[in-house]
Amino acid sequence: MARVRDPRTFFAALDARGIAHPAVSLAPQTGTGWLCKDFASSGGQQVRPADQAPCVPSPGRYWQRHVPDAAPVSLTFLGNGERAALLGLNQPLLHPDADCPWRFGGLIGPLPMTGRQQTRLQGLADRLTSEFDLRGLASLDLLQRGDAEADTGEDEWLVLEINPRLSASLVLYGAAGGLMRAVVAACVHGRLPDEPAVQRLRGPHLRGFEIVRLARPCVLGASGVRALQQRAAALGLHDLPAGPQGFEAGDPLCSIEVEGDSADAVQRALVDQRTALDEFLETWT
Repeated sequence: MARVRDPRTFFAALDARGIAHPAVSLAPQTGTGWLCKDFASSGGQQVRPADQAPCVPSPGRYWQRHVPDAAPVSLTFLGNGERAALLGLNQPLLHPDADCPWRFGGLIGPLPMTGRQQTRLQGLADRLTSEFDLRGLASLDLLQRGDAEADTGEDEWLVLEINPRLSASLVLYGAAGGLMRAVVAACVHGRLPDEPAVQRLRGPHLRGFEIVRLARPCVLGASGVRALQQRAAALGLHDLPAGPQGFEAGDPLCSIEVEGDSADAVQRALVDQRTALDEFLETWT
């Protein structure tokens, strides 16, 4: 944890291994094209354009070149300290606001991968697992640039950070069970799941989840909480309020989980479920 959360150590290790990442500075940068980031942040809450907000140096803080022509993705995998078993590639959903342009909002996965992508990501995950002695479930935040089928000579994947812990993406895997057993087997016994077991953890469909943030202040009373709990299964709701509660605009209310045969289908299902939830909230708040 200490090594992957220290920007000086982390990016030096990437450079020593020849692993590509956006340009990084440990000294403050104030020009356009730089982001101020902090490894102590959660869900992109502290990522800011460096020219818009002053950032004071701190142990986990660093400045990183913005790569606007690259798409953010995350890779969920199991490590045994030497090798990795790839569970899947995920598409992040962002909930930006004025203060948090890169605020995390959810995930869709596992995305289909080409054979070339699978090979390159396997090599990358193996090198990182060995370098940082990663054990159990972890996620790797990446930028993907270029056409997945084209070999432009550039590095297709740029590493942003590693989350060496149970991450938000765990809800996309192991819906039929077995994920925690696989985590324990990797951590305690150094055993990784074989390909059939990995396929079972991925499941037959893509899955998606999204945090529901409220557009306006409201109060959900006791009757509203009971009604929300009764509708939870039909709407795919989780992480519900336990009792009456007041909310400010932008506060999270719950999360939505859906399944689909493609990323577009999952995205549409999330929109449909959110619309149904908004209609419910109009009655109860």
